[in-house]
Amino acid sequence: MLIRRIGGHGPATAIGIALGTGLLPFLLPGLLELVPRWLLGALLLFVGINNIQRWALSSRAQTTLVEWGQVLTVAAAVAPGDGAAWRLVSHLSLN
Repeated sequence: MLIRRIGGHGPATAIGIALGTGLLPFLLPGLLELVPRWLLGALLLFVGINNIQRWALSSRAQTTLVEWGQVLTVAAAVAPGDGAAWRLVSHLSLN
């Protein structure tokens, strides 16, 4: 929002911001030591959940029930835990 207020519009601005943000940890690694790890983790979690929610809501009308089953299967397979979900999924898909 700040970029738009100061007149930054278009793809060149977005590319510049993305490159600057991506290169910042390599150019100034000491700067990351000032940011708590839990804050970076929370930000990553927020962005990931936000993207999944937007994707799920926008593709809901175009996705069949079988495709939703595949999505849930993958989500169960990669969920943290002792691997019970993965064993269940592999057992169901082999039978």
